[in-house]
Amino acid sequence: MAHPLIDSSEETHASVCMSFDDTADRLVEICSIALTETGFTAEERASLRESLGYAYYQLDRLDEAEDVFGQMQAANPDEPRAILGLAWVAHERGEYTLARDLFRESLEYGASETGLAGLGDCLWELREIELDEVLEYYEAALAMDPTYQWAERQKGWRLLEVNRAEDALALFEAVLDETPWDENARAGVLEAQKALGDYEAAILQADRGLAETPDSAYFLNQRTDAVYHLGRYHQTIRDADRLIEGFPDSAAGYVWRARAMMMLGQAEDALAFLKTSEEVLGADPFLIYWRAWLLLEDGRTAKAADQIERNIARDETVDAFDYELQAKIELERGDLAAARRAVDGALSRDGRLPFTVYLDAVLLLREKAGVARAVERFDDAMGLGLSRVNIGEFAGELIDAGYIAHAIAVRAKYPG
Repeated sequence: MAHPLIDSSEETHASVCMSFDDTADRLVEICSIALTETGFTAEERASLRESLGYAYYQLDRLDEAEDVFGQMQAANPDEPRAILGLAWVAHERGEYTLARDLFRESLEYGASETGLAGLGDCLWELREIELDEVLEYYEAALAMDPTYQWAERQKGWRLLEVNRAEDALALFEAVLDETPWDENARAGVLEAQKALGDYEAAILQADRGLAETPDSAYFLNQRTDAVYHLGRYHQTIRDADRLIEGFPDSAAGYVWRARAMMMLGQAEDALAFLKTSEEVLGADPFLIYWRAWLLLEDGRTAKAADQIERNIARDETVDAFDYELQAKIELERGDLAAARRAVDGALSRDGRLPFTVYLDAVLLLREKAGVARAVERFDDAMGLGLSRVNIGEFAGELIDAGYIAHAIAVRAKYPG
């Protein structure tokens, strides 16, 4: 005999559903049952649907969440909670223009912390506002509800994006101290530690995450990343094999294994391994990207270009990193026209990637488009968090182009 969903005689399916005080999978069952019952006002039925919609949302069952919020809106076109729910579904899908418009529409009915934070987040993703402005949206949301941890964490993620890792780390650590079970905050701490080069600390955070959620692909992947960057390539292979065993449909484990093999001097075996991995995963874009990258590292530029073109040909789903790698490959091959198309493709998708902006600076020099503009773009890249490794490389580009004084000035501006 099945165990009842509601144990307490003082609770009903409706009361538990509206309190949203249970796991998402149980709430789907509880709210669905409540919605079959009668005697509710229109307001109560809307509240039941709202809970059901967000339960689906938490389970990443976005089509079902959208359907429920759509039912709310059909019952009452002026229901702001329905509009807000649809906004979050669009946000989760990465449909930021639609989400922005829906968040704005929801706020016409009155301010809400989730509406403010969501709108600011979309404006940032659409590159319509700067850092100080998006932080104001999050702060406004927190002014309405100081316990709204999503807005607090988003501040940290945005700080990480603009290379303020120390500030992000302090923020994430404060959130994690207050809510030690918050996996997103732990992930933020880990990512900030990696950005600061503290890979030993990142491993500790990954291990803590795995202790709490042993089946977490994210924390195992991050542990593998940190181990790799500490130069422990045999351990990287062991962790990568754990990823492959636990998550055979994810490309991450296969890629980490191949990267570690490359570092151990096993280039042929690494590239052969990725080729056979495609028989398991199919034409996985992440796998293809890294096949192209490792071919480039091994000096096989023509084959690298062929590989990344497979991703570029997807067109509607190609991302800025694919174009960035294509630009790097074409610069290596000396095809400036192809490199320019790739850089422009990357910048049109994300103008804040520091290495893409750096490649733009290099390309401007090689195109003889003006040293002042090239140096300005290099400064932009440094402001976005470009690795200091690239300072010497850019100085070399300036010297090769005949701008020795400019190279000296760049090194003086960015010493160390």
